Amino acid sequence: MRSMRVLLIEDDENDAELQCRELRKMGYDVSSSNSGEEGIAAALEMLPDVILCDVNMLHRNGYWVAETCKLDPQLRFIPLIALTGEHGMFSSERKALAAGFDALLLKPLNIEAFKREVDRLCPP
Repeated sequence: MRSMRVLLIEDDENDAELQCRELRKMGYDVSSSNSGEEGIAAALEMLPDVILCDVNMLHRNGYWVAETCKLDPQLRFIPLIALTGEHGMFSSERKALAAGFDALLLKPLNIEAFKREVDRLCPP
């Protein structure tokens, strides 16, 4: 059985490196992009099983990524998980869901919480 393919879109290189390392330890096949535009291009190329995306990026933020994915016929059904350092969880979650994300997780990334969301969004 192949590993679940995760695309991480994160503009902070240190956060991206740490998150990729932790996800790989859990057995995920992880690719990363450091901007919204690169993330969309990577998603179209690899068609991941799930996209984990920082919402607070410069230029094309995570909300733009979610809206773009939901409008694209190849990407619209890929589960999207927002990742944020904002701790106003209720308002952040409402905004993320309205943009097209399927779930919201707080930074630093809790790998067990990510796994629960992946299991919920991507049943076998």
